[in-house]
Amino acid sequence: MFGCGETGHNDGHQLNAVQEQAVLVEPKAIEKPEAKAAELNRESTKPAEQPAAEVQPPIISIRQAAASGNIESIKGHLVTGTDVNTRGNWQETPLHEAALWGHKEVTALLIINGAAVNAQNIIGKTPLDGAIERRHIKIATLLRKHGGKTDAELKTSQD
Repeated sequence: MFGCGETGHNDGHQLNAVQEQAVLVEPKAIEKPEAKAAELNRESTKPAEQPAAEVQPPIISIRQAAASGNIESIKGHLVTGTDVNTRGNWQETPLHEAALWGHKEVTALLIINGAAVNAQNIIGKTPLDGAIERRHIKIATLLRKHGGKTDAELKTSQD
């Protein structure tokens, strides 16, 4: 304990050791009223800020962002009005990509923002088919919860 040596007496050596290990803390600088006034005066003479530039969509496509799990780029696309159901060469949607590559948060964000859960690509596969194929159970469950079906189920319901 503090102040007690091995012999049980306070010989002052331990107290000195504690004082040597103590970290000195600088007192906060005292703000002078005239310094604060000068700072406020400088701020009031700054030129007015320019209006924000028009928001541009991210550099990567919404499908690439979905495939890579780049949720910030997805949000950027949504803010700029990119179609969540835009299609690639194989007619795949961003939801196909997110489900296939296992990005649950992106999948949820796309669904919330109107992605077609039963969109079919060029060979008829839905996002649910991709999630099942890659064994992304949580994504498959999420898609089912929002009405997602497999290609086979859609064919059966059409008959």
